[in-house]
Amino acid sequence: MTPDSQDIGADELASAHRRTGYSKIAVHFVIRRDGTVEPGRPLDEPGALSRNANSRSYQVCLIGGLNDHLEPYGSFTTEQREALAALADVYRLPKHYGPESPLKTLH
Repeated sequence: MTPDSQDIGADELASAHRRTGYSKIAVHFVIRRDGTVEPGRPLDEPGALSRNANSRSYQVCLIGGLNDHLEPYGSFTTEQREALAALADVYRLPKHYGPESPLKTLH
């Protein structure tokens, strides 16, 4: 997640992750504000941001979703929600999400 004004992609996110000590991008997919899905870490490699589920999950970063104080505030776009739903369908991901899930508002 980033401030809404910071529409970065997988390359920029990979650079940010490397600056914080990761060897490469930590997530499998990045979904930009316009719904474009960019590949990140190869799917046969565990993600790096979900301590207890890295080896059994695909990790997706939706760009945006933070206000100017870097607090979460549900500003994901319809295009992002649709792209996330499409990824969930393609990869047959379970429909189990946390309380702030961007998919909760997509029906």
